Amino acid sequence: MRKIIFFIAIGVFLNSCAQYSSFLGPSYTIVETGNVYQAALSYQSNTLVKQKTGKDTFQHASEHASILIEKKNKQINLDEDLIALIETSIKETRKKIISKK
Repeated sequence: MRKIIFFIAIGVFLNSCAQYSSFLGPSYTIVETGNVYQAALSYQSNTLVKQKTGKDTFQHASEHASILIEKKNKQINLDEDLIALIETSIKETRKKIISKK
């Protein structure tokens, strides 16, 4: 019940205040954990990421995750190509060995 009241109050106070929406995450952290230091660190890290990359933390993390997924898919394709190459080489070697007998 406290959470619902908290979110309603935040919604009313921050309505149409986009510049203050960056305080929403840290304020939620303070309410849930009571840890002001953690909230300050969260806010500061979000601010630094936005300054360095020009993106929000979520946007930056999702882009980084998609890059890692693409690299993993490329690695899987390389592994499949390597397996196909080795299988072809083994088949050719078997044919040569059988033809010599």
